[in-house]
Amino acid sequence: MNTTSKRYLIIDWGNDIKNREPFYFFINDVKVELPKQVSILVSKLVHDEYLQDSTVNSVSVYLNLSCNNTIDIISEFFSTGVLRFENDQLHRQDIFEVGKVLGIEFLINLFKEYARSSVNGITEENFFDTCDYAMIKNDKKVLNECISFFASNMYDFQEEYKVRALKRYGYDFFEQVLASKSLKIINEDSLVRTIIALSEYDNSFFCILNNVRVEFCNQDSIKAIKNFAVNHSLESISTEVFERALLSRSPIHHKLSLSKATNYTAASTPNKLQYSDTNYYQRNVNPAKLQLSNLNSFMSTTYSNKFNISTTQGLHYIDHSDENKRKLLGLSKTKDNLNRIYDVLEKASQEEDYSTIKYAVDEKYTDICDDKKKNLVLIAAWKNNLSLVKQLFNCGANVRCRSYTERTILHYFCQYDNLEGVKFALNFINVNDQNSDGCTPLHDTIKYAAENQVAICEYLISQPNINKTVKNKDNETALQSAIKFAPQKIVDLLKRNGFKE
Repeated sequence: MNTTSKRYLIIDWGNDIKNREPFYFFINDVKVELPKQVSILVSKLVHDEYLQDSTVNSVSVYLNLSCNNTIDIISEFFSTGVLRFENDQLHRQDIFEVGKVLGIEFLINLFKEYARSSVNGITEENFFDTCDYAMIKNDKKVLNECISFFASNMYDFQEEYKVRALKRYGYDFFEQVLASKSLKIINEDSLVRTIIALSEYDNSFFCILNNVRVEFCNQDSIKAIKNFAVNHSLESISTEVFERALLSRSPIHHKLSLSKATNYTAASTPNKLQYSDTNYYQRNVNPAKLQLSNLNSFMSTTYSNKFNISTTQGLHYIDHSDENKRKLLGLSKTKDNLNRIYDVLEKASQEEDYSTIKYAVDEKYTDICDDKKKNLVLIAAWKNNLSLVKQLFNCGANVRCRSYTERTILHYFCQYDNLEGVKFALNFINVNDQNSDGCTPLHDTIKYAAENQVAICEYLISQPNINKTVKNKDNETALQSAIKFAPQKIVDLLKRNGFKE
């Protein structure tokens, strides 16, 4: 076993102080103690908390740690000033994670020192170290190389390795991998398996199914998507995925060219799929023999109650698309016209004129922002128009955008009492997401909501990963905010569910 020991003299000297006041780090709910004076010196997180409130005596963090003994290693480090750990990849990643979140430069620099000496071309063995180092240094060139490397080896990585990497680097990283020109996968079913595994950890990953060609998946994958959606109340997402498959409306418009070989690789552009010489992506279906019965079978085994075959007249009972599109084309894409553009899309939404909405998304009308950096998706949420937000999403708009105050659609739906909007937004936004004032969606619900305040609070605190001790920049937890702004029933609700001041 290769064990490394490093001494940090600041902790060593700090432990010599007499009559020292204790400070507590709660790491994944495990208490680790260090003298308060030393904590302020070694941890940027504690230092920043102290500047806001000099009486602070604890911080709580929730980390994605791989090793069972990492917290014990940190406890010993705080107690003795000696960091002693097994020098393997998983322990190094954990040590770096602790240093990054707590703002302990000694731990971060230890990782930098190792990564700088070990990185010499990206391999499966050093991928995590390279990617972490690129993120620390904000080296976009190396980070893009990491994305390309991961994408080009997706077909070859073990499932456990893929899931661990994507959990660590998150939703945006995964989206960039799927958009990479280097992408190689075994088949669409393999992507579904990975996404379902990630969604068990964080159900916001479930939305990435919108980038999968579900029409090429086997029956087991279709059932897995359906069952996960039902078990986690995500039917709205799975319905959109299946509708896209049936209507060929995937946001990544793949162009399939078939040759005698059976290899799937995203070559030349991220939206063009080709078959070349090897067998990464094999198909068992002869495209020349597709039958309507397959479509009927697909529908009956998924959402038979939600999809209906209707006549053309039923689908297009009144066609307003030309009128709405003409109005849209008459408006230049400037912030001065933003309200008029919104009015056109709101009307299109009410008339179920999806072609105009799709045109607005494709032509970047939805990227125009007002003075507060709110684009049309955020404005729709701010105006409490869940229907338009969903339609914009269905047409490919980004619903993870932020205003200049770093608020999301989840914050706005919480503010404006829209429980169904909150349920929809939680598919994309973390329940603990903070705006520029440090306010979570729960903080915003407590301060601004009225009519559905109790129902939304109950739904938010029912989320398994909600952080009950997070504070905003006024140094207020959700409970402290409730005592200040909300009726007593909200205060009692939070206390019953373990929230502390």
